[in-house]
Amino acid sequence: MRGLVGVIESIYSKDEVAVKVDPEHMVDPALSVHAEATRRMRERFVSQVSEEARNLLTKEEVEFPANYVLLVRTEDLESAK
Repeated sequence: MRGLVGVIESIYSKDEVAVKVDPEHMVDPALSVHAEATRRMRERFVSQVSEEARNLLTKEEVEFPANYVLLVRTEDLESAK
């Protein structure tokens, strides 16, 4: 997962830091895995909503952005310059 860019979301301990990764800086295979996971989440969401509710959803609500969060150790992080 080297080279990913993100923002620290939570610090649980020195060995458990949640980092929200910026998908715009991803490369394969992480990018393709994230894209597929996002597609499946959206598909599942739409399939679990009633037809009536589905008709009320906006395009933005159906095509929601999925967060990509990694749990890493503090020693594995470096400051962006």
